[in-house]
Amino acid sequence: MGTQLARQDLESMSLDQLAQYWTNLVFLLGIRPALEYIERADLSIAESIVLRYLGQGPQNVAAVATCLAITQSAASRSVDRLVHDGYVARQENPDDRRQKQLSLTPKGTALVEQITAALGDAAEPFLEVLNTVERAQLRTLLIRMLSEEGVCPVTAQVPEP
Repeated sequence: MGTQLARQDLESMSLDQLAQYWTNLVFLLGIRPALEYIERADLSIAESIVLRYLGQGPQNVAAVATCLAITQSAASRSVDRLVHDGYVARQENPDDRRQKQLSLTPKGTALVEQITAALGDAAEPFLEVLNTVERAQLRTLLIRMLSEEGVCPVTAQVPEP
């Protein structure tokens, strides 16, 4: 990954290989600045995932545990720290008073927005080489891929237009 592949090397790849190479590049370009925000906030990767998950809307600890594939007690410890640090609010669930509902605070929302922007900015160098027609084609293809039922099982956070 340290060097850019030549066009002929890229053209010899299958679509699956190209897609994997693309996602690896975008990940590597985006993860460094995102990790800087996470590190400055003194968060673990798991805690940053919890924040991004809560960015989709209020959840309970059980849902957080499922998201992270950890026990509820481990999820509860992560949530406790995020509450203590002011990133997450815990309030009574209006639908079930026995449960606590978790949501981002303004501080948590700001951090999630910074991390999301850092990850999103990684695609910009690739988009800059496309002309207006190519950008429109890519946009159309992305909409088709992302809107196909059953293709994207994870609910992604929707950026503001």
